[in-house]
Amino acid sequence: DGKKTYDTNAVVFDGATVKIGNSTVNGATYTYVWQKKGEDGTYAPLTDLTGSTGPVAAGDYKLTVTATKNHEELANATWNFTIEKAKLTVDLTVKDKVYDGRIGTEEYTFRVTGVVGVDELEYTVEDVNFADANVGRDKTVTAKFAVSGEAAKNYAAPETVEGKASITPRALTVNVTAQDKAYDGTVAATVKVELDTSGIVQNDEVILVTDGVTAAFGTKNVGTGKSVTLSGSYTLSGAAAGNYTLVLSAHLTANIDRRALTVENLAVADKTYDGTD
Repeated sequence: DGKKTYDTNAVVFDGATVKIGNSTVNGATYTYVWQKKGEDGTYAPLTDLTGSTGPVAAGDYKLTVTATKNHEELANATWNFTIEKAKLTVDLTVKDKVYDGRIGTEEYTFRVTGVVGVDELEYTVEDVNFADANVGRDKTVTAKFAVSGEAAKNYAAPETVEGKASITPRALTVNVTAQDKAYDGTVAATVKVELDTSGIVQNDEVILVTDGVTAAFGTKNVGTGKSVTLSGSYTLSGAAAGNYTLVLSAHLTANIDRRALTVENLAVADKTYDGTD
């Protein structure tokens, strides 16, 4: 009895001899009956195997060798043996993705090792999913794996494979617009703040929260395209806020226009006609 791992080579039974006492019987004829165990647990003959060369495929087998001479059976013996399936190893590599509210990803590759010789196998990878949809580093990703093809019965493959990847925060833009103003002797500026909601995943609850936000021109003087500096904080709240990051407008500018002066109570003196205006 014994076992081996599938390697595309047939089992060969060599050197059958019959001895009576310590003497080898010469001229004996040997017949070989190979049997394979079925799914129901019973053994059935492999009628296409008649010599000492046996099966190649993985499975549980029996071999009965009968020695005869001059049409007389001298002896027989039966051996049980197993050809174990070759093991396949699957490495799943998953690309990091930006949060999109889904656990699934289509950005992955896989590599299979352990294929013997020139066997051709087909592979199916399905349901490549993160453990959850939220932002996180080195998150576990699982996938269903299957092998098919004529030689697939000779291989043991994992039904589920794992990899690691990260889900990074989705960027939301805060649109800040500085308002032009007339000169008022101060650097104070007025800004309009709006969250661009087009980047929010459907049904996510995300709210922009501002705290102590003020804006100021660099100087109080009249000018066009003057830089405006913001101070204060911008944060997100809501159940899905942790899956997003804020991006502020890169550079703010606005104008300080000249202030119009009104002349009031202007008096003109009377005069005698002199031919001039």
